[in-house]
Amino acid sequence: MGLFGKDAVGTVKVTGDMKKKLKGMKTRTISYVHESLNEIEEWFAKDADALLLFEPMNYYASKKKYLSATIYYSPDYSENYVELQEMVCRGEAEDKKSWKTGLYPVTKDTLVKALAKFKIFI
Repeated sequence: MGLFGKDAVGTVKVTGDMKKKLKGMKTRTISYVHESLNEIEEWFAKDADALLLFEPMNYYASKKKYLSATIYYSPDYSENYVELQEMVCRGEAEDKKSWKTGLYPVTKDTLVKALAKFKIFI
């Protein structure tokens, strides 16, 4: 679901069956440098490998705004999805979600390359 309740281009509809499937999948959360919602939707509409366009968040960077990516994946990495949300820091250990994208399907090759940017090798 997009910002205003509409499905963005390239997203997967989250139905009851899909929610059950996502609960059974493994997850990993990683942080990226902040981008605008419009840019994200444009990138994913053009190319399914848009996850590779994001820059990893530096641990020492200013974290006033950043993207939190939740990656859902099956044990054999045959089915993968990513959901991005903007996080706005409001103080010590208090982050507020501002907006959230829909689920974007991600290939195994893209997932491997995206996680390698964070020194996570699968």
